[in-house]
Amino acid sequence: MIARIKSGLATVRERNPVRVFVRRWHRRLGIVSALFVLVLSITGIMLNHAAPLRLDQRMVHGPLVRALYAPKPHAPPLASLAGKHAAVWIDGALYLDGKATGAHLQALRGAVDAGVFLAVAGPQSLLLFTPDGRLADTLARQSLPGEIVRIGLSADRRLVLQGAGRVWRADAQITAWQPAEPGMVRWSEVMTPVPRAIMAPALHAFAGKGVSAHRLLADVHSGRILGSAGPYLMDGAALTLAALALSGLWLWLRRRRTGGRRP
Repeated sequence: MIARIKSGLATVRERNPVRVFVRRWHRRLGIVSALFVLVLSITGIMLNHAAPLRLDQRMVHGPLVRALYAPKPHAPPLASLAGKHAAVWIDGALYLDGKATGAHLQALRGAVDAGVFLAVAGPQSLLLFTPDGRLADTLARQSLPGEIVRIGLSADRRLVLQGAGRVWRADAQITAWQPAEPGMVRWSEVMTPVPRAIMAPALHAFAGKGVSAHRLLADVHSGRILGSAGPYLMDGAALTLAALALSGLWLWLRRRRTGGRRP
């Protein structure tokens, strides 16, 4: 009889909705928080030993890192094809065949391949590159007939510029400009949006050298890697751990009060 009574009381305790609810969510919170504890522990240990691990000197690359940390262009990129070469303009910087040239333009007006050099035009300057992509010369506004609207090649492969309603043709040394007719000129086209195959190498160069391992680990540890919502997610994880600790303490106290039996 006593055994039956004890069994009945245990059944009642087991069916207590509060206890069942706490025990169930205690297990669930433990599973959820385990991942966060693992991430916080590993990143925290590594950050504590950042100097010997040289985390500031180690650069992390890869498509995911570029997607998370690459700067986003403020203005729509522009591109122009010059024979087999591609000139891409991103926020004032010029990239030729996916490589940074170090040159800057207010905008891109076009690019042409004149054989012995490549010419890339901006509104008020003309950049001349060797076929292997080295900047050979820069013609500023005082060396041009006026503001450039577009650039092209004449039938004899001389540079032709259009601006202010007029067309100008350069001599062989590009030191003098003469009025010309727009007929028989192959004008360069400026593309926007830029095709993916052309844009990808330029964006890779635009992204730079990647991000340091220290910054990446710090952002993972704090949740900033997930954007503006990341820190709030980590706050939620901290609250989850607090709830886990409180529910565990409550279950332990209940067990102590029942003489060590499972509540």
